[in-house]
Amino acid sequence: MAKYRRIPFDIEAIQLKEDNFAEVDAFITEPHRVFEEYKVICIDTPYGTKDAVPGDYIVKNQELFFPYKADDFNRDFERVE
Repeated sequence: MAKYRRIPFDIEAIQLKEDNFAEVDAFITEPHRVFEEYKVICIDTPYGTKDAVPGDYIVKNQELFFPYKADDFNRDFERVE
């Protein structure tokens, strides 16, 4: 059986919080909808619409944006700056 390792790559990311919806809205350049009153941002991805709620990270990778649960983000990425 072969073994594989995730190839490291740099990403940009921002964590969605209760008070930074406008900042996250400005960060995401792909089609998305902000529903601050419901505490959710809906991001259109190649895999369908994905929801981000406070605590989630929004990851930018090669001009695509994806929400990432905080536990998964902290497991898969380390801060470089």
